[in-house]
Amino acid sequence: MRSASESRASDNANMIYKFKSPVTADLIMLGSHGDQFLRLIGKSPSPQGILAAAQLPEAIEAVRVAMALDDARLAAQATQDEGAGDSRPSVDAVAPDDGVSLRQRMSPMVLMMRAALAEHKYVVWGV
Repeated sequence: MRSASESRASDNANMIYKFKSPVTADLIMLGSHGDQFLRLIGKSPSPQGILAAAQLPEAIEAVRVAMALDDARLAAQATQDEGAGDSRPSVDAVAPDDGVSLRQRMSPMVLMMRAALAEHKYVVWGV
């Protein structure tokens, strides 16, 4: 029998977030990546929600800072790997976990938020 946390993790692995704004195409993220985005902007992961136009500047900045920190971490890891005598960057140095950096994963979301902000619109998910 699965524990409650195992059940939630399994359910979330199959979840998909669909982010929408009236000024952009929809953006689809796997559950774990959508959860990561929501945590970065200070929201609790939830099946539905909204980022009002007034919340977008702070959300954009939070993601920008997180991407910069991740870029610095990746650069430091690459430098450390080079210093160890291996001229090839490790898979983890190029992109942790699944081969996709935070910048690569979050850039489309930042573009969506910037477009929504420029038109004084919102971003919603799960509706």
